[in-house]
Amino acid sequence: AGWVSLIQPDWQECMSSYVTEEVIAQRNRFDMVYPIVRRSDGAERWVHGMGGLELDRESRPLRLIGTIRDITERKVASDALQESEAKFKALFESARVAIILMDRQTFLDCNPHAEQLFACAKSDLVGHSPVDFSPLRQPDGHPSAERAAQYIDAALDGTPQFFEWSHLRLDGTQFDCEVSLNRVDVRDAMRLQAVVRDITARKQAEADLRLQGAAL
Repeated sequence: AGWVSLIQPDWQECMSSYVTEEVIAQRNRFDMVYPIVRRSDGAERWVHGMGGLELDRESRPLRLIGTIRDITERKVASDALQESEAKFKALFESARVAIILMDRQTFLDCNPHAEQLFACAKSDLVGHSPVDFSPLRQPDGHPSAERAAQYIDAALDGTPQFFEWSHLRLDGTQFDCEVSLNRVDVRDAMRLQAVVRDITARKQAEADLRLQGAAL
């Protein structure tokens, strides 16, 4: 009863049931994260409790012995990270531009707009490299593999990259695009976020204007 009185009121019933049904009845170890109300100042703190039953000679519970560790700061940071990741996921999925998450060599994830842009399913993109969806050479004559490595290395070093690129759809159709490449930190791992915009229509309009200018 003394222990239960320390627990945040909304959690008292479920924690009491946990000890009775899981720890005492099933003889499981106590291992739970839960909130308490600190008596000295009324502050709510998150704790991680761990322990086990001490039994008498007839295997009847005598007492529960264990530790209670304050993890409030870690819990708050974890909740903030989960909230941030949830917001990023929502923006990622609903964005009106193609967004691809990748490491140095391969695509790791993409949003629905990227599937539309490349005319394929996510499974066709994930696990492949940007070069797999590029012609052998870019319009300026440079090998796609060489130029892609330069942009990727620069972005991973912390310098955002913005450039034009020729990509291939799954069926081999070539299209022009603008790529914004930035480094992002995802759970202590460095990743790259590529935002890809189709500029084929713009490039064609520019070519038409150049032809008209030459004719004039």
